[in-house]
Formats: sequence, C-alpha cells, structure tokens
Amino acid sequence: MITSDILPRSEIHYEPLFDFEMRLVLSDTHPLASKAFIEPEDLAQETLLTYPVQRQRMDIIKHFLQPVGIEPAQFKSADNTLMLIQMVAAGLGVAALPNWAISEFSRQGLVVDKPLGKGSGAVCLPR
Repeated sequence: MITSDILPRSEIHYEPLFDFEMRLVLSDTHPLASKAFIEPEDLAQETLLTYPVQRQRMDIIKHFLQPVGIEPAQFKSADNTLMLIQMVAAGLGVAALPNWAISEFSRQGLVVDKPLGKGSGAVCLPR
C-alpha cells in the first residue's frame, strides 16, 4: 500500500519512496513574489487554492499553518494541477504544491514559487 498518511502503529512499517519540497506558487505580480521565503503569517489574508480534499489532509495546513494557528482567509479548489496553476497565474490566489509538480511552470515563467519557511527545504515531506 502507498500512503502519505503515516499512522503510529507498531505492526506497520513505513518506507519512504521519495522526498519532496512543498513550495508556494504565486503569480509574478503577487506582493509575496518578492519575498525570499514565505512565513505562515503571510498566508493569513490569502485565498489558498487547493485540490478538493479535506483540509486536515493538506500538508500546508498540517505542517505549516496549523502548528502556529494560522488559517487562510479563503479556500478555493480545483480538480487538477494545470487548473491550479492557471488560477494562480491569473491572480485568483496562491497554492502550495510539490516542487516536482511546478518546476516546469516556474522555469517557463508562468508562475513564481517560494519556499515555505526559512531556506530551501524548510517544509519537506514525508520525513
């Protein structure tokens, strides 16, 4: 079985398949695009664009915002990565996506991506 939800059970052994870095994706005109890295407080007034999953399963909520008691001003969902990228590029909000899913869009200049936390790799999963 492959899962991203690690549950503390002694009878189950988990083996990581790969690491990835969650990054905030923004339009190049977004005010946060000039920051070196994103802090949780930066997202308090933002619209967070997400996949249609339960909030408690979102990595950005569980590992970045919830530990410091921050919640985005609004949530909007989209069914796939390309739609999320298009919504970000249009300035409809920001999204937190894994580096491997957005690297080509960033390289093409369609969006800007920033680390979540101080320095590269600050929010890495699954470890």
